[in-house]
Amino acid sequence: MNKLITFILTLTLITCFTFMAFAQDLTSDLADSVQAGASSAETAQTNQTAQTDQTSGDTAGQTAVGKAASEQITADQAAAVQKAQQKQAAAAVDKKISAIGKVKLNDRKRIRTARKSYDSLEPAAQGFVKKYKILKKAEKKYAKLKKAENYRNGLAHYIRTKNGKISKSYSRKLAGYFIKYEKKYRVDAKALMAIAYHESRFTASAYNPGGYYGMCQTSAAIGRAAGYSTGELYSASNSIHAAAKNLRYNLSYFRGSYYKAFAGYCAGTGGAARGAFSHSQVKARTDTRAEIKRFLKKKKYI
Repeated sequence: MNKLITFILTLTLITCFTFMAFAQDLTSDLADSVQAGASSAETAQTNQTAQTDQTSGDTAGQTAVGKAASEQITADQAAAVQKAQQKQAAAAVDKKISAIGKVKLNDRKRIRTARKSYDSLEPAAQGFVKKYKILKKAEKKYAKLKKAENYRNGLAHYIRTKNGKISKSYSRKLAGYFIKYEKKYRVDAKALMAIAYHESRFTASAYNPGGYYGMCQTSAAIGRAAGYSTGELYSASNSIHAAAKNLRYNLSYFRGSYYKAFAGYCAGTGGAARGAFSHSQVKARTDTRAEIKRFLKKKKYI
């Protein structure tokens, strides 16, 4: 009986110990499995995060490239629009330049309008103006015409100061004759005016019984040398023409000396060469020529 009880107790203890060992092994295996699962999950999470980050990076890169391309297109479009506007503005200036046409004194307003429009353009737009050289030439020609007009007005003004009976329009006509033959014979218009003033006070109908005719009191011989009869010398234009031709001859003979040329006009070339002339007459004409020049400068005609 005691042996049986001892055997049962021993068997029970062995069974308990075996079960406890099995349970301990099972717990250890389960812990390892859980740990392995957690590690696998963590690795998967890491991989997924990395993949997500890479995907996000790729997407961001694509977005940046697209944005840059879009911005480039917008900039090109803006540049094209700006260029078109500049060409349009330049075309408007070209139209204003074309409106000038043949340059005359009354083209001042059109020339100034074209210049103002050109100067208001941006430098880039100015490069598209095709007729800028025409504008420059027009300005240069206008300046030349204006200078000549001022000169003519000045001479006309002086004529009126010496003969109050002469109208403004007629004085301008006379000034035109003096300038015309100044150019034709390369003589100073002021010298011709000095002759006309002292010979007749700018009177076309002047006559000297000694045989001198017209505004510049030329002789019949001097008139014939210019192709005019004595009657034709009563025309202001013809008289100034004959005087200019004679003065040119004397200037050439006396090597450009206006003093001697005046002497030749008053006393003949031979008399001037011999010194047989009135110095007071010559000095008066020389002084008047200088006076006219001072008058023009003072009144800002030249």
